[in-house]
Amino acid sequence: MAGSHVVNVRGWPGQRAWRRPSVPKASDRLATRVALAVHGAADLDAAGDTFGMAAVLVSRGTSLFHALLVVPDALASERRADLETWAAQRTVKTVLGPQPWKVVTLSEWFDPKATVDADPTAFAPRAYTGAGPVVGYDLGRFFGLTAEHFTARTGTARDGWTIYPPGWGQPGSKSRIGRTSPHRPPLHLKARRAGWQVQFALPKRWHGKMVDGHYWRGEFIDLASLCYALDADRGGGFADHRRHFGLDPATLPVAVKVGTSGAALVARAVEQIWELALAADAEAGRWFTSSTDRAEKLCRISLARTASPGGLAQSLIALSHLTPPLAQFDLSEEEHSHWAEAFHGGWAEADPSLLGLPLSVVAADVSSCFPLAAHRLGWWDLLSAVHLRREDVTEELRRLCEKVATDPTAALDPAVWARFGFTLAEVRPAGERFMVEVEEERRPDGRTECVPLSTTEGSAWYSWPDALAAAVLSGRASEVVSAVHLVPEGRQANLRRRASFLSGLVLDLDHDPVPAIVGRRRVAKARGEKVLASTLHALVNSLVSGNPSRLDPTWQKTSKGWRR
Repeated sequence: MAGSHVVNVRGWPGQRAWRRPSVPKASDRLATRVALAVHGAADLDAAGDTFGMAAVLVSRGTSLFHALLVVPDALASERRADLETWAAQRTVKTVLGPQPWKVVTLSEWFDPKATVDADPTAFAPRAYTGAGPVVGYDLGRFFGLTAEHFTARTGTARDGWTIYPPGWGQPGSKSRIGRTSPHRPPLHLKARRAGWQVQFALPKRWHGKMVDGHYWRGEFIDLASLCYALDADRGGGFADHRRHFGLDPATLPVAVKVGTSGAALVARAVEQIWELALAADAEAGRWFTSSTDRAEKLCRISLARTASPGGLAQSLIALSHLTPPLAQFDLSEEEHSHWAEAFHGGWAEADPSLLGLPLSVVAADVSSCFPLAAHRLGWWDLLSAVHLRREDVTEELRRLCEKVATDPTAALDPAVWARFGFTLAEVRPAGERFMVEVEEERRPDGRTECVPLSTTEGSAWYSWPDALAAAVLSGRASEVVSAVHLVPEGRQANLRRRASFLSGLVLDLDHDPVPAIVGRRRVAKARGEKVLASTLHALVNSLVSGNPSRLDPTWQKTSKGWRR
């Protein structure tokens, strides 16, 4: 305890929820697959978010097959006649020559009984039975807007929604929604940092479509997520992402008048979405592919599941055939718990007496700080090791803490970082400044503070740089009870020697790949490749951050329900 605050509340959640990551397989590019591109807008004249109109393209690469205008079921006959006249006069260039747009109702397009032979432009044949991708921007809004029923999910998925398109669900008892057909599962939606994760729910037993021995969950490509993964612009909108990929900026209509003017807006919007999809698909084809892969239009990146630059980093780890630490090493539950307790993010500090005062300042930044620290610690040697040997370095760390208390520059010696690497220290602070996590109701994730810390009983666990930082900040060394260095030994036999990372860059995995990635980023900055430089910056930070203790959200069932 520190005053009235509970500190160091992180705990090791155990391996119950851990699953070995799968190795991504090469997938076909959009140039070789028939896909649905969609965009919907609300009715500008209706109260609330009521479906107005949508546009759909059936395409494969630059080849267009069909263009659809989707209208509400209850649209007045005279308004639909106007739209059909508009559609007949507006043509699109398809592989069969100029073709007019086709007007369909929302229920017709979502008809769960539609088949590939009867209506190859409908949602079910393309997205489910035909096992093709669905492409859009902000897909959660599209499916929410077009849904007939929706419910909030519960349990471990309580931050998501179940969506029933028109005809796919029916009200049941106790306000529940039931499936109209066991062969047509509803959709599950979950918000990502950018965009949405969309997939079909698991079907009723033996009734679902199977692909490669697994139930088909769909392939929904939300460009808000994919573009963030490829350009690292998390806060960017549709216009920003188009600009990053060399396209003219544009905005997507959120609400339109249901009529010819609205039809023109949603039609143009879906064409711009497909333009961005092809540009993102081309960019994705540069990553983790060989020259042969690129010639055959193969892509290592899962367009539907790559949601951030961290996903690219995960792909590198998976494609290297590295065995995950939880499956490779024999650390005890107690050791995992101690490393989890030592885990924290970065911190910033300001002198309260200077807040609000205009001052002359100098901006100073350490280039590639996280990758540099990871490289000095020997992170790649540890992750790729066969096993870890424990070495007692208690006396060495005690002497080093005493030294840096009077000479802080001693902590910057690269030889010190190489010597201690991944060392965990048990300390008994007596007023020295350490990072702590503080519980706060207003902040569900808590917050971290660097404060004077004292332990009246027991001890605390920190990494060795934290022990040195406390000595530098406080001018005296804390009591180091013990310090154990995890020494990596051997090299995993299945680890790939070389891996295609980016066109023009093959990584040598016998050595730490971080310097090569950072070097490629510097080349990109020098060439003015701003988007690639930003992506490499976010990717390499994701690659090394959080090692060796990473705390993903887990769920536990208690007497009061599920707790995160």
